Amino acid sequence: MNIAIVAIVIMISAVQGFEPRCRNSFDVVMSPDCRTLYRCIWSRPEAMPSCPTGQLFSRTYKVCVPENSIYDDCKGVYTVHADKDEPCEDKPCKNGATCTGLGDDKGYYCTCPPTHTGTTCETVVTNLDIANLCARNPDLTIPHPTECQLFYNCSHAYNTVPRFFEQHMQECPYPKLFSVETKTCEAFDDVQCTYRKEQKSGCDYRQNKCPVAHCIPCYIMFPSCESLEDGMYPHSTRAGTPWYMVCKKGRTIKTGLCPIDQTNRKQLFVTNGSCSAYSL
Repeated sequence: MNIAIVAIVIMISAVQGFEPRCRNSFDVVMSPDCRTLYRCIWSRPEAMPSCPTGQLFSRTYKVCVPENSIYDDCKGVYTVHADKDEPCEDKPCKNGATCTGLGDDKGYYCTCPPTHTGTTCETVVTNLDIANLCARNPDLTIPHPTECQLFYNCSHAYNTVPRFFEQHMQECPYPKLFSVETKTCEAFDDVQCTYRKEQKSGCDYRQNKCPVAHCIPCYIMFPSCESLEDGMYPHSTRAGTPWYMVCKKGRTIKTGLCPIDQTNRKQLFVTNGSCSAYSL
C-alpha cells in the first residue's frame, strides 16, 4: 500500500506547478509534458501508471507511444505565469498554435502545428516530412513554412506533381495568401504572414511560372507593381498602348484595356491615374 501511495505522489509532482483538474465526472486529463495521464473518477483525478522508459502518452490516443516517433504528438511546452489570471488571453502561442490554460490559471502550454516548434511555437521546422505527416493525418491542411501563398493539403494528391510543386502542395491564386487562422486562401489584406514571405509579384507565384520552354512570359500577364504607389498606370510591358494595370500595396490587382470614348470615337489611354483622352 505504501509503495502505491509513493508512486502516485511521484507521478503527480512530475510537472511542477501542474494540478490536474477534472472538467466532468469521468474526464481524462494529461500533464503538459505527456508523462502522466489522469482518469477522473467522480471528478477526482487518479494518476495512471507511467509509460515505460523512452515512451510518453499520445495526446490523441491516450496510450503510450515511443518518444520522438511519428506517433509522438506531444509538442506542447509548459510555462508558468504567476501574474496572469488567464494566461492564454494575450495569445502567447504563435503561428496558429493552440494555447491551453492549465487548471491553476497560472500556466499554459502551446500545441504547435507540424510546421513549428519552440516554447511558443516561434521556430520554423524547415525539414518537414510531408509524406509522413499526411500518412498520419489525411485531412491535414497546414501553411508552407516559408512562403505565405503556399500550403499543404493532405487530402489533395497529384498523379503527376506539377513543375515547381511538391506532392500535396497547393498555391493560392494571385494575389491571395493562405491564412493560418481560417486555413483557406484569403485577400492579402486579411492575412498575417508573420514569419512567411509575402510574394508581391504575380511571377513569384509558382503556378504563374513557365512550366515549359515556349510560353507567354509571366510579366506580360502579371506586370510588376512592387516599386509603385497605389493607383492606375500604363501597362509596364505594353508601352504606348491602351493597356493599363492597377496597383495596390505593391501588387498588380488588375490589368485591362482602356475603352473607346463613344462620344468622340477616340481611344482612351492612361493619363494621371485614369483612362482619359490622350493629348499631345
